[in-house]
Amino acid sequence: MKPKSILLILVLFISSLTFIAHNPFVNAFPAGINCTSGNAVDSGTGNEHIITFTAANNESDANCTFTIPNSVYAIDYLVVAGGGGGNSGGGGAGGLVTSWEVKNQAGTAVVAQRGSPLTVYPGNQISVAVGTGGTGGSGGNYGGFGITANQMPIGSSGHDSRFGSVVAAGGGRGGFGFGCSGDQDTCDQSGASGGSGGGGAYDFKRTNSSASSQSTVVGAATFGNGGGAASGAGGYRAGSGGGGAGAVGADAPQLLHIAGAGGAGVQVNISGASLVYACGGGGGINENDPFGGFYFDVNGTRHTYDIYDNYQSVSDIHGLSYLIYDETNFTEYWTDSSFENQITYDSVLQFWIDSEGNQVIPDETGYFPGVTGLWARNSFDQWFDWNGVSYSGTSETVIQIDSGTAQNFSAYLASNNVSSFNQIPQRMIYSGRSGGGAGGCADAGRGSDLLVDLRLGASTASNATSGQNNFGHGGGGTDPESTVAGRGGNGVVIIRYITEDPNCPNNGQSSPALSSYPIACIAKLRITAGVTSDESRSARSVAVLGSPISFSQSGDTVSLRSGVNGLVVSIWNNRVLATVSDSASSLIGGTYPVMYRITSGADISESFVLITVRDPAQHTQTRVPVDPRDSSVVLPKLVLGQVSAVQVCVTPRPSSDYPTLPNVELIQNPGNATFDSPNGNNLRMVGNTASILANIEFIRLASQQQRLIQNGKSIELDINVSNTAVGGNGSCEFGTDSSMTIYPLKFTQVRSFSLLPKNGRENN
Repeated sequence: MKPKSILLILVLFISSLTFIAHNPFVNAFPAGINCTSGNAVDSGTGNEHIITFTAANNESDANCTFTIPNSVYAIDYLVVAGGGGGNSGGGGAGGLVTSWEVKNQAGTAVVAQRGSPLTVYPGNQISVAVGTGGTGGSGGNYGGFGITANQMPIGSSGHDSRFGSVVAAGGGRGGFGFGCSGDQDTCDQSGASGGSGGGGAYDFKRTNSSASSQSTVVGAATFGNGGGAASGAGGYRAGSGGGGAGAVGADAPQLLHIAGAGGAGVQVNISGASLVYACGGGGGINENDPFGGFYFDVNGTRHTYDIYDNYQSVSDIHGLSYLIYDETNFTEYWTDSSFENQITYDSVLQFWIDSEGNQVIPDETGYFPGVTGLWARNSFDQWFDWNGVSYSGTSETVIQIDSGTAQNFSAYLASNNVSSFNQIPQRMIYSGRSGGGAGGCADAGRGSDLLVDLRLGASTASNATSGQNNFGHGGGGTDPESTVAGRGGNGVVIIRYITEDPNCPNNGQSSPALSSYPIACIAKLRITAGVTSDESRSARSVAVLGSPISFSQSGDTVSLRSGVNGLVVSIWNNRVLATVSDSASSLIGGTYPVMYRITSGADISESFVLITVRDPAQHTQTRVPVDPRDSSVVLPKLVLGQVSAVQVCVTPRPSSDYPTLPNVELIQNPGNATFDSPNGNNLRMVGNTASILANIEFIRLASQQQRLIQNGKSIELDINVSNTAVGGNGSCEFGTDSSMTIYPLKFTQVRSFSLLPKNGRENN
């Protein structure tokens, strides 16, 4: 693999995403790929392939099969599930599982080193699925308004994505409103668990959601976090943020109506471009009480303000003034920039008082003595302008508090550019600080900051946004009375692999014509767990410089590019040396690709060493005598060893003595294992230890001829036991290998004779 321009790869990848986004009916798939739904694009160059699988729309998951090409034994991957849809809380990001290096969202620190690729085998068929994002729902407050659940739908969690045995869980939906029926507060308002959990709903019962378990394939790094909750309880708490791959979703703060932000994502450059994936959606506002909105200055100009933004500035006219909400005493008051002069409206006495309890009245210019700034307040019953004027929606009279002067209601509203009382407290857009929670990154769903008046019931008013597709972002939440939250973004699956140079394998041949150095080729190495490392034993290491593995020249160097936890791999004397010190290691029975690189000046070439970890406790009877007249034989019990998720293969070895090989059959299946015959006459069983143990006494070798043994020649069987729990290893070529010889039992000829007594008489 020669160095490539990162710019070229970036352009190819972005072009691929653009092509996918604008061509929902793409069907020209790369070689070896077939999709019944969804799209696949190869943006790699030369012998390096970068294939991006995406869903074609927001309703249908992508479902594809990928036939592994010749000479490909290892595939790196990024699997991101669909993000969760928003409700009141923001949707959680889709789970993320990858073998590639992962950085934090800013790209400034590595949070996971590159792991081991997935082990594959040429000709294997790998299933690929890309999950769509969850649907956007509603805030969910359908209690007390005669509104049915159908009028306020609940958003859904995202769908899983997978690449073979690598599975990422869909993001959890955001938490939703008061309950599933009527006024009953009976439903859990926490966000749903998922790859990352959804954010909690407004008001009560909000606890942190959790991240679901994801793939445990060896070499995989998994990412997902819970969604936000809330501190305290009581009305007007807003929605919390959905979790992201890089951080937990933010809790809704103590400040009423302000929502929590979505959790950060992570950065991965497996596509050739450093892109951010799996960010959580922001929670939705809860400003459905008409407190807050806008006010008019003395010139009739309307200004927005928000009474629950603690110390939020209301500027533009007459300097600064602040409306403070006292969480402890549940009161609110206006103050100036010094926070020393305060006024509070007493709704019982119906006048304003200062911090010492004295009544204060605005002067003729609209100012309160000692308080610099404008003031305004609204409630269910009254709204006060800068002069202390109050009015109600059921009265045609506006009463001036300080003078008692009555004014015509309609004329008063018209003079302030307001045609109806209902326009004042409802559907107000806030300026400055927003009540909706920000997405965990720019492309994730942002929570709505549009006010919906709870007195009018459900509304389609919302400016919540959806997570961008192909990145697994969560959707934004919305106001409790809104029916429009953001949907989650679709996930993505990206795989990256190298096809072997056609000059491989070297096998000691002369340098290939017209080929530049170096050329790295695939190597295979089998080790036994628990055996102490011995650098002098070539069986424990394999040469990767020079024949027979690669083409190189004097001065070339070799280095490792990936590794596996628990597998100690190093470079020794231009060889790859590997050991597993634990004789009971969970790696037993698996094959793990470790990438190595040959550097020759400015040129590089990369390939893999396939390291198989044998089970020291796995052994099988090696010689089985049979009557040469029999047409079949039941094999002795196989010893499985220590692995708990098992694949067993029994395969007759090709031989010139047997042009027609016998069949290996399973005559009973009491363990309910999965079994097939991938080579046509062999047996492959897959299951847990108990299911395989129940079956191994029912394995039969049966001839396709009259007799099993032909011309007195032995039959060789290859026995393979591998660990299916470690990912990949779906071939009978991997795992702990042994053999069994079926040989004819030889009979000794017995001649009849008689014993005669000394007297010559026959003794009967």
